[in-house]
Amino acid sequence: ESMPIDLDDNAGILHDKLAHAGAGLWGRIMAGFLQDRLTPRAQQGEVCYAHKIEKSETHLLWAQNAQIVARKIRAFAPRLGAWCVLPDCENNARLKVLRARVETFEGRNWHGSLVPGQILDNELLIACADTQAGQQGLALRLLDVQMAGKNRMSGADFARSRSALYGQVLS
Repeated sequence: ESMPIDLDDNAGILHDKLAHAGAGLWGRIMAGFLQDRLTPRAQQGEVCYAHKIEKSETHLLWAQNAQIVARKIRAFAPRLGAWCVLPDCENNARLKVLRARVETFEGRNWHGSLVPGQILDNELLIACADTQAGQQGLALRLLDVQMAGKNRMSGADFARSRSALYGQVLS
């Protein structure tokens, strides 16, 4: 059976959808097995080992385009969590990004240069590779974030709780 994947689905949501669908299939499979209506088939293709995801793989690279960064966030949320480093924190404090949205950035109103990872407003709009000064482009709005040892919160609330994030660069 096929399963629709919505644009906002992350790994956790997809896991739950598939678990629910699999539970529904289980009854039909068992009924077919008990009634001897199933025909075994050999698995096709080669065996493929999936290596453990390293923490370094979940680090956000703002020099990629906004769509790719958003996909990475969805792929690792909520369990692993994609992360970046805040510029104003000691000890390279990590900010886990749990939900984000690609938005249009009106670069015509921006004066000065832009750097990937730069915070473009007071509600955590972040420049990516396809964000350019002087023209329209794409940027990433961080919707839900979490500092280590803290509760999850909206990106806007997080930005309001910190001073002088605007213009800083996430790494």
